[in-house]
Amino acid sequence: MGRRKSSKARLCTICGEPMRKNGTTSSGRQRWRCMRCRASSAGDGGNARGSAEFRAFLVWVTGRMTLAQAAAMLGVSPRTFIRRIQWCDTGSRAAYTRLFSRLPAPRALVTDGGAGCAAAAADTWKDTRIQRCLVHVLGNTRTDLTCRPRTDAGKDLLRLAGKLVKVRDADAAAAWLNLPDDWYTRYADVIGQRATARDDPGNPKARAGRTWWWTHARLRRAYYRFIRLQRDGTLFAFCEPASAGSVPSTTNRLEGGVNADIKRVLDAHRGLTEEHMKRCEWVLYMKTHNPDPGSFITAAHDETTEPPTTSTGLPAGSIQEAAPGVDAYESGFGIRKGWAGKTR
Repeated sequence: MGRRKSSKARLCTICGEPMRKNGTTSSGRQRWRCMRCRASSAGDGGNARGSAEFRAFLVWVTGRMTLAQAAAMLGVSPRTFIRRIQWCDTGSRAAYTRLFSRLPAPRALVTDGGAGCAAAAADTWKDTRIQRCLVHVLGNTRTDLTCRPRTDAGKDLLRLAGKLVKVRDADAAAAWLNLPDDWYTRYADVIGQRATARDDPGNPKARAGRTWWWTHARLRRAYYRFIRLQRDGTLFAFCEPASAGSVPSTTNRLEGGVNADIKRVLDAHRGLTEEHMKRCEWVLYMKTHNPDPGSFITAAHDETTEPPTTSTGLPAGSIQEAAPGVDAYESGFGIRKGWAGKTR
């Protein structure tokens, strides 16, 4: 008897057609290719749920199907469908929850302090410890106090924040925790000062209907940020015995790695629209495990067409040489710079 073929066929995530084996990768993994759209991928049987979601998304975004009809293909509500295919343009709770739900729970998560990230981690990864990036805490403090505070209280609090990023172990963390208490002892009367609408009726807060407000609101916010992070256990989670030596205290590895590459690309291509800036997703894709950009090239890309021509008969974008006897660099032919409407 012949060997029975597996009834579980691998489907293409682009067009949904069955894929065929097409050799192996350099690491020995099986490679598959779709004979219809020529897409290529490697791995095991693939993610059936992910493939179904991607096909539903393509049908919806490229056709005339309504959002409700596309959601019905997956057996979910339109709201759930949108959450699964949304572009993460902001660090919202829903966006992070969608991302975290596909990843195994880590022992610790270092975050820049975004509320959406922390909330999603608390919902999805119940046992994961949260470490607030100390460099971002320093940055938040500078935003509140500026780099050159005018008051003694602000200057001392900024110096305190500068010492925070130098903490490396549990002993240094314990020593630092005494500093906010000492600061509060000296400046409790300062951050406790209030202003009233009766004393300052022209203040925008008074015109908005408030009867009183804190005189040094930014100073209070900077101080109580330290207190809140310590109470939440997110200030020195990296010093805990289970995390010591393995959990960083900052997101510098990310900022100096992936984020730096994205910033360099955007800087090299200044002037892009916001929609075109999103194409930096290719920077992230090329950092994935075994990226295969060639799999996105279909048979249609190999078809050559004649380049469009202008009214001069030359290919679009080409440069027409000057006629004999004409100086191409005389007035009116040189390279023009600046804005024509600029006034002196």
